[in-house]
Order: sequence, then structure tokens, then C-alpha cells
Amino acid sequence: MKIIFCVLTVFCSAGFSVHGKKIVGGVPAELGEFPSQLSLHLNDSLYGAANVLSENYVLTAAHCVMGLSPPELTVRSGSLYYDQGQRHQVTRIVMHEQFNFTDSLVHDIAIVEVDPPFTFGPNVQPLVLPNQGEDPAVGAPATVIGWGRLYYNGPLSETINKVTIEIRDQAICEEAYANFPLHVYESHLCADVPEGGLGSCNGDSGGPLLVDGVAVGLVSWANECALQGYPTVYTRLPAYRDWITQNSGI
Repeated sequence: MKIIFCVLTVFCSAGFSVHGKKIVGGVPAELGEFPSQLSLHLNDSLYGAANVLSENYVLTAAHCVMGLSPPELTVRSGSLYYDQGQRHQVTRIVMHEQFNFTDSLVHDIAIVEVDPPFTFGPNVQPLVLPNQGEDPAVGAPATVIGWGRLYYNGPLSETINKVTIEIRDQAICEEAYANFPLHVYESHLCADVPEGGLGSCNGDSGGPLLVDGVAVGLVSWANECALQGYPTVYTRLPAYRDWITQNSGI
């Protein structure tokens, strides 16, 4: 199977990573540990990650579906391996109406409808969502998962990896990217560890950031991968809980 990512070369060549990533510094997850995790495929090639919302709906990053039509995309559920599990065809794509790829990937969130529907069991369950405005505490331990690269420009993993980082203070994150081509907005959420070396990487885009089992973010972008001093930037899910309900009924 070929492997491609929801990335843009112009950003990668500048040292910027839009996450279709793997986990940096992580360890393998166990089957059923993250039952909402989905692999996202473009024309049957690995492209990024997504999350089960309900029997027919999936949550992912908008930059992973922009410019694409439903017949090009599928997701796979219920497996630790990105190329195994039940295959589900995307039938409809709803990107946030204010998503702007050129302006720091602001509002980087999308809902897609799939068929056949998911069959829930030990290895397939809906993502646990936060309430609107229910932000995680600064410093809270957070888990990010995915099939992405082990380090910037490094090899991929065939199975899901996980790593624990922490929620970063928003002002510190904004300062870190003050002179970067992209900026941090209120709708973003940042996480890393001060020493660097742990986090998401290319191939993890659209995957979840979890605090106590609740999804508080979606992997969006960063300067390289788990680079010290540059937290990974996530879509802040508590800011979009009402939008998710409006567009999926969930």
C-alpha cells in the first residue's frame, strides 16, 4: 500500500509540518485501547487519521479532506493496523465554513458521513467529546495517538502508537510562534513537553488529543515534529462542540 499525507510541500520545505504524522517518542497501543481511532485513506493510500462520532459520522481535520471528493476517501475501523479493519466509504464531506488553510489552518475541523455504518463493539466506539467551552487545564496530561512518523522525515509505524504530553499555556504557545509564518489563535490548543521529543508527527493529522479519555483537540500543525520550544497546535474541540452537533446531530 502506498503512503501519502494530508500535507502541502511548500510548508514542508519551510520546516513546517501539517500533520499527516506518526507519534514521536511513543509506545504501541493495545487493541481496543482507542476504539474511536480510524485510519483515513485517499484512493486506498494512507492519508491521515479520523475519529468515530456515531454509526455514520466521522470527525477529522479539514485540511485532510479539502479539495477532495467523497469517492476518493475511505476510513478503516477496528484495527491497530492502518491497512486492516472494516472499510467504510466516505459519502459526504462537511468542512467548517470558516476554515482557512492559508491563515494558520484556523477552524481546521470537518465531519464526513460514511457507509456502511460502524458496528459498535470492543474495538469500535464513538469518540468521547467535551462540552462546549469545557477547556482542559494547563499542564494536564494529554495523550496523542496515530500511525505517523517516528520523527521528522523519519519512518512510519504500521500500528497505532501513543505518547503522553501536556497542555501548554496559550500565551507561551503564541509567543513560540510569534515570528513563524503561522500564528496561534484562540480556536487553537497547544500541547508538548518542555524538553521536546514527544508528540505527533507527519501522518497523525486529524487524530485526537485526549485528556482523561475526552477528546480536547485534533492534530493540525507544528514546526517540524515534537521540536523543543515549538508545541504542536491542535484544533480546540471545546470551541466546536456546538458546531459538531449542528452538523451531525451528535
